[in-house]
Amino acid sequence: MKMTLEVDTDDVADLTAAQEMLAVHLRRHGFAPVEDEDVAAAIEAMWPDLGAESRRLLWSAAHTYEAEQEFALETLASPMGVNFDSVRAYHRNLARSLKAREIDTHRVLPSRKVGASRFYHLPEPIHERVRRLPLT
Repeated sequence: MKMTLEVDTDDVADLTAAQEMLAVHLRRHGFAPVEDEDVAAAIEAMWPDLGAESRRLLWSAAHTYEAEQEFALETLASPMGVNFDSVRAYHRNLARSLKAREIDTHRVLPSRKVGASRFYHLPEPIHERVRRLPLT
């Protein structure tokens, strides 16, 4: 069987439907989906090994915004007390650390692009786990 999907990546309903359809087909072939709770546990396990600024980015996002609440990296700069370029560098370093541990950055900080802006959010299990972790 061959399946072709056309998905409007700016439409949350379209993305959700595509994700659900793909999950069904993956399960049929023995692929177990990675749950947000599994990703949250992995973040907690690697927390002591994450760089200080990567921890600070996640911790600040979890303490500044609610779970699932969208934010731009630009708006996270002020609560962190740094400029946008620093936040962007912290995000790149976080992505490298996650990739080294085979964790998809988009599972930790999902994002969507709207025009020239990109909006991120922390899924609830990750948000709640990070809020309980110490910054240092």
